Amino acid sequence: RTPLSFAEQANVVAVMVVAQAIQVVLFTAGLFAFFLALGVIAIPDDVTVVWSGEQTCAVGEPPCAGTWFGVHIPLPQTMVHTSLFVAVLSGLYFTVSTSVDPLYRQRFFEPLIADVAVSLAGRDAYLE
Repeated sequence: RTPLSFAEQANVVAVMVVAQAIQVVLFTAGLFAFFLALGVIAIPDDVTVVWSGEQTCAVGEPPCAGTWFGVHIPLPQTMVHTSLFVAVLSGLYFTVSTSVDPLYRQRFFEPLIADVAVSLAGRDAYLE
């Protein structure tokens, strides 16, 4: 068996990290959208104004429209910030819980490890 170079070792680790990161990002983005929708439906504008403490807006009346990477959106900025904060904390919790859960490891990581093992076996056969 030919030992892996540093770059190849990093590639194997990157496969595992990227697979986990994709799940975490999709989970967090879904929760962010859910919390935004929940905020729009459940929290009246009067409550949003009181919570944010906004007295005036550059355009229109409070609650002030927010921005997302420089793009104006028709949602209050405080709702965007709060939804993002709660979604990121939930994503962090998801990351930790999936890292220590044996059932998740059995159903997700073990098949991924098996795929990587097949790829490494193919590499070994090619290099012989």
